[in-house]
Amino acid sequence: MAPPADARAAGVPVAIDPSSTPTVDARGAAASRRNRRGRSTLGLVSVLAGLILWEFAGTRGWVNPIILSPPHAVAVAGVELARSGELTRHVGISLRELGVGLALAVAVGVPVGVVAGWSRRLSWVLRPLTAVFYATPVIVFAPLIVAWLGIGFWDKVLLVFLEGFFQFFVTVSAGVGALNEAWLRVATAFAAGPRFTLRTVVLPGSVPYMVAGARLATGRGLVTVVVAELLASTAGLGWMVAYYGQNFKTPYVYVALVVTAGLGMLADAGLRRLERRVERWRPAA
Repeated sequence: MAPPADARAAGVPVAIDPSSTPTVDARGAAASRRNRRGRSTLGLVSVLAGLILWEFAGTRGWVNPIILSPPHAVAVAGVELARSGELTRHVGISLRELGVGLALAVAVGVPVGVVAGWSRRLSWVLRPLTAVFYATPVIVFAPLIVAWLGIGFWDKVLLVFLEGFFQFFVTVSAGVGALNEAWLRVATAFAAGPRFTLRTVVLPGSVPYMVAGARLATGRGLVTVVVAELLASTAGLGWMVAYYGQNFKTPYVYVALVVTAGLGMLADAGLRRLERRVERWRPAA
């Protein structure tokens, strides 16, 4: 209910019903929803415009179909591969290689990153070594790893593990090192032991950095799997690109590329959502 005009003019304090005026949070939430809808609409329009232009260029013969197959040809090839079960088999192989490699990277990279971020001496030992390998593309080790393990499943897993380990190590160790000193001082003031401090302060405070490392490791791990399969493999999405490319079956190549891009987008979107949920309860440092 709005206050009387004469009361406002006289400068008399009046009570204002909070329900009659929108709060700043409500206005901010409405603006955020509008921005999200606007981004989604613009993104959808840009994708549709790109597909229409792609189809038009392919069907009009502006581009050699061996180089750029139109979307309808890619869709037909995708349906054919899906019905035969070939697409499912190759996608499953690539996802297994990626999943096992990332699981090993989490199991090793996160604990080592936490300890290195918490222990200054261990950080002095490990950071120079990891900096060298972090700056080196992991895929350059593929020929050596294939020579050691052969062409198969575990050579891809090892490459993904190496890629993911360095991502987790760098992000988690940096996150532990950036923890709010006030939290650690409070734990020390209450005579908390190292294990208790690690379990109740260090690990919860570094969770956002673990999620950020998972985003980086997943994206780069997927790229590593596909490139490794391109170089030396008998199955997988990268193998599909290499095999069908050598046989000039361009629509099938684009099917593998579209599926790879879709998997990357889904994984990134899911981890972004998880990252936002984690950041929601994390106090500012």
